[in-house]
Amino acid sequence: MSLKNNFLLIFSLFFFKYSFCQDTNWQQVRIDSFLTVSLPEGVIKSDTSLVRNNNTFQTKTFKANTESATLAITVVQTELNINPYQLESEQMKESYEGVKYGFRKRAEEQGFSLDMKDTVVSTVQGFKANVFTDDHKVTLNRMTYYFYVNSLTYIAIAVPLQNKVSQCAENMKQFVNSIRFNKKEILAHASNNSSNSLFDKSEKFGKLIASLLLIILIIGFFFYRSKRKNK
Repeated sequence: MSLKNNFLLIFSLFFFKYSFCQDTNWQQVRIDSFLTVSLPEGVIKSDTSLVRNNNTFQTKTFKANTESATLAITVVQTELNINPYQLESEQMKESYEGVKYGFRKRAEEQGFSLDMKDTVVSTVQGFKANVFTDDHKVTLNRMTYYFYVNSLTYIAIAVPLQNKVSQCAENMKQFVNSIRFNKKEILAHASNNSSNSLFDKSEKFGKLIASLLLIILIIGFFFYRSKRKNK
């Protein structure tokens, strides 16, 4: 066997071993019948009822840490009903655009600036938003992905730790690439009509999501600090 072939064999074995070790640090998590993701080991699940403007929202969050980031997936039960596979419908599109507009408006009212783009992950359309604490978009506060699936809102979140932004971005990429939506199950429980299709109502919900997410992040921050102190 030539020196070149020996090198390729050794490199392949090393790469396989390294990749396998990396994969063992992450585990598959079944969020519900609609969604499965992968998160780092040590996932902590919490169920919370959050009250905002006399509305109660049932939420559940799955959170885990790497050396560079806090990663989480938050699920919010809502009154909104958006079939993610019928966004060509005027009602669904109106609802979806209203949520996006409301989210941006409330986040900017809270003093954040955003980079927002539509995206498709595992056949489901959503949008991603990088949230910054300054107008010049230098200091990254969090990376987020939003998906509206029937009456549920899924929010994938990555918060950089100790300003490790590039490493956090790599963690988020791995996280998002692991997202698997169950299209068959989603369609089986989907509505063909949005009960809250008016833009104004959806805009209000977008504002609520921005506010709820900030509350969830604050709770998570204090939990992280208390856990570090206990160690």
